[in-house]
Amino acid sequence: MEMEEGAINFYSPNIELEFREGKIVLPLKKGCIIQVSLAYKKMDFSQIEFETRYTHSLLGKKSEEFEEITINNHPALKNIFETQKIGPGMGINIPYKNKVYSFYLYWASDEKENCIKEFDKFLETTSIK
Repeated sequence: MEMEEGAINFYSPNIELEFREGKIVLPLKKGCIIQVSLAYKKMDFSQIEFETRYTHSLLGKKSEEFEEITINNHPALKNIFETQKIGPGMGINIPYKNKVYSFYLYWASDEKENCIKEFDKFLETTSIK
């Protein structure tokens, strides 16, 4: 799949969502969400980390960790976090040329292991161009 700037959400089959004012309310009660987005911005890891830390602080950061990794031969910045407003999650940001590809995973508190396993499978199929 190739996408223009924006975001797409993928939901696990067992997801249980709560909606408020037409929007999904996090944290999840059951299941996982994978969110894929693309931004046309030239950024390096330090800029991505700065923006991510700021966003987490607005969401009531409980914890966050950052690590540089490789996804399909591309350097990536991984962060694992938990916030009061959206609960636990993981983000993978891949700056490439003048774009930033972002992959986020959100899980219900008792489904972390299974959701991460499926997220890893999803990332294996990802091609950055």
